[in-house]
Amino acid sequence: MSFTWPLGAEAPCDASTSGELVATGGHLPDATGWTGLGMLVLGAGFVALRRRRALVG
Repeated sequence: MSFTWPLGAEAPCDASTSGELVATGGHLPDATGWTGLGMLVLGAGFVALRRRRALVG
């Protein structure tokens, strides 16, 4: 079984290129980073709460 998935435009890779990364046109929204940080803090809080309850009970 095999399949192909288009990843975007072809980028030349030869002696005429500058060696810099190709710009894909995508960008990471600011909200994504803050959401990830919030989830990390929330998860750490749940772990701390669970450990505290395990010590008490």
